[in-house]
Amino acid sequence: MVEATNPRVTGDWTQEAEDQCLALYKEHGDADKVADLMGRARKSVIGKLSHKGVYVKPEKPRTVKKDDGPTKGEIQDAIEKRFGFEMDGFAAATRPALQRLEKRFEELYAADED
Repeated sequence: MVEATNPRVTGDWTQEAEDQCLALYKEHGDADKVADLMGRARKSVIGKLSHKGVYVKPEKPRTVKKDDGPTKGEIQDAIEKRFGFEMDGFAAATRPALQRLEKRFEELYAADED
């Protein structure tokens, strides 16, 4: 039987490797960077840092909801209220399609008022 001597394969952590891992994490604050510098798997480094109680999971950047205008439901409600058109059966319509429909209703009603 052949013994694996590469720590990346065996997963063995010597005290020296643990100390180096902790020092690198304190210096860089990034488990991915530590894993690259040590030649170890990212999950192995995160596991060791978690076991030692020092790993802090990075926060995901918060996504900012962009405002694309009214929702489909709001467009449907507006068409029903403004033009008295029943919107049953339009649940599968896309927002752009509903916006075009609303615009067309506005054009038709504007022409009737003239």
